[in-house]
Amino acid sequence: MEKSRLMEHDALVAQERDVKRLQDAYALLSTNRQRALVELEELANGGSVLSMLYLAQTYASEPGADHARAEKWYRAAYERGSSTALFALGSKYFREGKYEEAEQIFSDGVSKNDGVSMYWLASLYIVDPRNRGEPDRIRDLVERSAALGQVRAKRDLASFLMKGRYGKREIARGLYLSFSSVIEAFLVGYRDPASRKLW
Repeated sequence: MEKSRLMEHDALVAQERDVKRLQDAYALLSTNRQRALVELEELANGGSVLSMLYLAQTYASEPGADHARAEKWYRAAYERGSSTALFALGSKYFREGKYEEAEQIFSDGVSKNDGVSMYWLASLYIVDPRNRGEPDRIRDLVERSAALGQVRAKRDLASFLMKGRYGKREIARGLYLSFSSVIEAFLVGYRDPASRKLW
């Protein structure tokens, strides 16, 4: 990845050269998809990361999905620091069982202290047979993710602890985390249903 940090939507908007043209092209998707794609590709080729994301999301959606193009544009946006593209690309590989590729993407996010990446890398380690038998590695990632506010990580950590996976003394902490994760999920979802804390 070219940039040393991950950027969310507001940071990507701030670096756009022509926000009006981008907004017009995006709005055009609902009335003239082909013309909108041409406009977005021109903007993306000029360095617009949000255009890359919009292209990827459009190509990934049904009907007429083009998964190769979606992957191409997600990767381009990811390489320029988009946190959304990192998650989209990593989770795509995860769903497809391409664990090595998913691990590479999420490990990059972890190196940038991204709580979403920590949670999903831990989830990958749980299902990937190459990483079985490493509960301490998984716990470390889930603990760090939960500390950064990831609600799913907090919920899963609570489940691990309540089952006694990390010792009986941790069961009480698991019960507390389980209760607090439910409240936190409600509050975060109420304020911002699209929050990365819920991914």
